[in-house]
Amino acid sequence: MSNNHVLVTGSCGLIGSEVCLHFYQSGYSVVGVDNNQRAVFFGPEGDTSWSLHRLRKSIPGYAHHAIDIRDREAIIGLVKSERPTLIVHTAAQPSHDRAAAIPFDDFDTNAVGTLNLLEAARRALQCVGISGPGRLAVLKKDPELRLYRDLQRRGVIAEGMGFSSDLISSFELGWR
Repeated sequence: MSNNHVLVTGSCGLIGSEVCLHFYQSGYSVVGVDNNQRAVFFGPEGDTSWSLHRLRKSIPGYAHHAIDIRDREAIIGLVKSERPTLIVHTAAQPSHDRAAAIPFDDFDTNAVGTLNLLEAARRALQCVGISGPGRLAVLKKDPELRLYRDLQRRGVIAEGMGFSSDLISSFELGWR
């Protein structure tokens, strides 16, 4: 097993599955989190079982957890037990049209799920990065940004992907 491993939420979705493959090809072991909520949100045409099968076939040692990102204790327990080097958060209810019909599910998945993951990282890890659409936040009081710069040097972070110091400011307080 690699010393570096990535935990990817929404691992069976369009973006999450490609993130899993990218990090595997970059030498990381991969832990995926996806409970196939797309099938609930969008019906049978949203089912991502085929993607899970592809990940298991393409990534030796792929570890999958069918955990709902909204399940705070399960997410905290998973992050604590896995202790990933990096977290890439792609789990979401992605449809703006659907959001109007299911506002509480949308908010709980997108906002509360993200908060659960951030809090799990804050509680369990001393050094972790969380990547979301178009940005990376390194969740550690690390003024030299060592993890960020290392990931950038190795090409894991795409050119132009920004760094969010606002997120660090909000969550660094827990480490002081």
